[in-house]
Amino acid sequence: MTLAAVVCQAQVATNCWTGGADNDWFNTNNWSLLQAPQAGQAVVIDTNYVTTSTNVLLTNSTAWLYSLEITNRMLTFSNWNTVLQATNVFIRNGARLTLPGAFTNNSTSNRISIVCTNFVLDGGGQVDANGQGFKGNGNGPGGGNLVSGWGGGGSHGGTGGSASGGSSGGAINGSATDPGPGSGGGGGSGGSGGGAARIWATQRILINGLLTANGGAATGDPFGGGSGGGIFINCSYVDGSSTGTVQASGGSGTNAGRGGNGGGGRIAINYDAQAQAGQAPGIRLFVAPGVGGYAGGGAKVGTLFMTDRQLLSTSIVGTNANVYGVTNWDHPSLTFTNCNWTLCGPGVNMVVTNNLVIGTNGFLGVHLENSRLDCNTLIVTNGGRLTVYSGVTNVSTPDYGGLVSVTGTVWVGSNSWIYPYSNPTNGGSMLFAIGGLTLAGGANGGIDAAGLGFTSFCGYGPGSHDSSWWAGGGAHGGKGGKGAQGGAGSTAGGNPYDYTNAPIHPGSGGTFAGGGLIRV
Repeated sequence: MTLAAVVCQAQVATNCWTGGADNDWFNTNNWSLLQAPQAGQAVVIDTNYVTTSTNVLLTNSTAWLYSLEITNRMLTFSNWNTVLQATNVFIRNGARLTLPGAFTNNSTSNRISIVCTNFVLDGGGQVDANGQGFKGNGNGPGGGNLVSGWGGGGSHGGTGGSASGGSSGGAINGSATDPGPGSGGGGGSGGSGGGAARIWATQRILINGLLTANGGAATGDPFGGGSGGGIFINCSYVDGSSTGTVQASGGSGTNAGRGGNGGGGRIAINYDAQAQAGQAPGIRLFVAPGVGGYAGGGAKVGTLFMTDRQLLSTSIVGTNANVYGVTNWDHPSLTFTNCNWTLCGPGVNMVVTNNLVIGTNGFLGVHLENSRLDCNTLIVTNGGRLTVYSGVTNVSTPDYGGLVSVTGTVWVGSNSWIYPYSNPTNGGSMLFAIGGLTLAGGANGGIDAAGLGFTSFCGYGPGSHDSSWWAGGGAHGGKGGKGAQGGAGSTAGGNPYDYTNAPIHPGSGGTFAGGGLIRV
């Protein structure tokens, strides 16, 4: 350490929380220097002073501090624009940063917001925005609906689930790249959405503790759970261990199994790709929907945005997310088990040098719009599912909209499936260029394109409908049937199209979608 650095550090004044008057950060009688923290001070909030108020309330932005170190104490952020500003922020064991409570559509909102140079969250420390977003009872832009006393789950990055009595979750809302708070579940005792937490560091963010914005569980029956909230991280690079958790999952509907579960929230992590290179953070990321409410309600996973794929290991287990931002995946091998991942495009390119495995209860969806998935061997097994989404046909790919290229064998086991989706309006479809195909599951596994072709009344041979929605059937190899209204009038079915010996188009839609294309 240089002499200049020693002198500089020696000149830093330390201001310790005493809590002698109340919990107000800005009350001068609560600090050892008898002044609210000033610019350049080292602020300490711990158990070394005898305090009347052990927790601290921050209602406005701080001055730019040299550092903040908090241990075994709670710091509450009030008001949306309140920002903690410091060169170094240390959240030690037993420390908790949180919010004052959930808010309604008509009340002042709050969030945890930190701007710093370096941020350290130790194991045993917590940034906690759980249930601190929009209040239950359907508050928020994705609030769960309430029908005849049945509450759907709140929505954010993922759709909230419906209740067993039929009420639906709210609408998907917010931004994948700049997420905010989650919405409340339907019903007076619906769970509140997860809150918003925002950390902007110009250098390192180290996560060994919990950074969470989960939706709250419903406390009354049959009401919905709150959606996951929003976590935004921006830094030069991310570090951390497997004890580090970043989570914005949905809350549970009522545990009687009748209220809708909350949808997953949103996590956005931005970093400098060059600075991140060589780092290997083991942090865990979760944006799952709630569980415990109505299982058939269809609550969906939330979104995860990242600069590139460096935060992801070659084995993805137990994490559910719709992944944005990562359009180029290149790995020596990849395995997905007990997870639900959708790589959202447009145009994801995936190159796996060796084996791509979708294993036990794993789901992988890849939006390949006019791009490709390449691997040596593709294995879908033990209840695994692979879904690939095609783009439109164009000049460069005039007869397909996405390519799956496998040098060796595609192997599909029992109760395991590949689902190739055609573009619903253009009809662009997947082409599988592979070395070999083994369907080992018999009737219980394989490639299934049922209903994955042109959408309703679209295609080269669509059915038609009249003003009363009497409809003719879609066509492909055979003509679609007429629809009739009491014999007084009829609507035409579609006309046949495509090549008889080498079909390259999916089926056309009538009232429902046509069958897709399996082209190997």
